[in-house]
Amino acid sequence: MSGQHAGVQAFIQCAYKNAQYVHCYVHQPDLIVGQATSQNQQVRVFFSNLSDITNFFNKSPQRIAILDETVRKRIPHGSATRWNFKSRTSNTVYEYGEQLIECMRKIESTSKQAVAINQARSYSPYVRRIEICVLAYSVSQYYATCQCIIQPASENTN
Repeated sequence: MSGQHAGVQAFIQCAYKNAQYVHCYVHQPDLIVGQATSQNQQVRVFFSNLSDITNFFNKSPQRIAILDETVRKRIPHGSATRWNFKSRTSNTVYEYGEQLIECMRKIESTSKQAVAINQARSYSPYVRRIEICVLAYSVSQYYATCQCIIQPASENTN
């Protein structure tokens, strides 16, 4: 197991002899989903675009202000390795798709930066596409199901 001999796990067990390693319940499903999604080009593009949309807003206080005003919800900033962040981002795009499109329109019409205008224009039709909505919905349902399974198991360990 990774970290067993030279990682954090080994360091903690060296310092605290009675410490017990408890493996994360979500680790294996995350690995499976990561491997499965990396095999499909449409899904890879989907998550890449989700990441781009998140970065688009998070790199500009002006865009965040427009997002807060229009959508009234921030898009969670994802992580390359944590699927629960990708799930939350996917949920937000699915639930607030129309408001995000309106937000993109506001950015197009008010921004003075050509790059921001072009990005907003390119993301707007992407959010609208039906297959993106289906993928976002599927991802959100998958993680809702995982939460139902994982939550009781993690409560039993406490």
